Amino acid sequence: MTRHYIGYHKVEEWGPVVETGPEFTHWTAKRRGDLEKILGQNIWIISGESTGGKVTYKLCHVFMPEEIIRSGGGHIIKGKGTGFAPHAGVTREGWFSKLLDEQNKFSPGLNEIKDRSIIDALLAFLGPPSLVDAPEEITQPQMYPEGATKPVMVNAYERDPSARAACIAHYGARCQVCGFDFEAQYGELGRGVMDVHHLKPLDEVESGYRVDPIKDLRPVCPNCHAIIHKTSVPLSIAEAKALVRKNYS
Repeated sequence: MTRHYIGYHKVEEWGPVVETGPEFTHWTAKRRGDLEKILGQNIWIISGESTGGKVTYKLCHVFMPEEIIRSGGGHIIKGKGTGFAPHAGVTREGWFSKLLDEQNKFSPGLNEIKDRSIIDALLAFLGPPSLVDAPEEITQPQMYPEGATKPVMVNAYERDPSARAACIAHYGARCQVCGFDFEAQYGELGRGVMDVHHLKPLDEVESGYRVDPIKDLRPVCPNCHAIIHKTSVPLSIAEAKALVRKNYS
């Protein structure tokens, strides 16, 4: 079973973490013997910045270390994973105070997370697989046979999990069309379950376009997401909300 560790990255002391696509490099002053236990495990990196005597905490990324390299007075950990852009503010999250207590305010620097509710809260930032394969969200171009003879080509676009996480962190995991909240309905099992809708169809954007998770994305439930894409030209959030009001008034 994969274990989960927390790494505290003090920006003003260590400088920025190097994130190049899925490749991650993180420096630490820990001894190699202390680091070998985390190889192949999930490491969640939290940063802290002090402003006006208060520390603001942000979730930077999660990655799985694959290599440890001696560097100066410490080590460089290299691995692959997912970065959160922008980094997700967690200071006011309910689970975060539990994490601070469990980790003695990060004094160990790098330690295993024991509380399952904290792990589940962190995993929610990655989000579950989409429950609806909307055309803009299929991850690989494929030919899908209908029956035995008629093939159907579906356009495919790569989803950025960090953009999804930032969108959910900003707006919350509540549908922007109908207001449905999976956690409120199903409890812990529903935490973080939500699709993310691109306001501008991805087949209209140019190559190299960078998605702004706050301006370009909105959380919508799978049902509303399916309805939005039911028409040849996707409905706007306002149009979908109008349908809900019309049919439930």
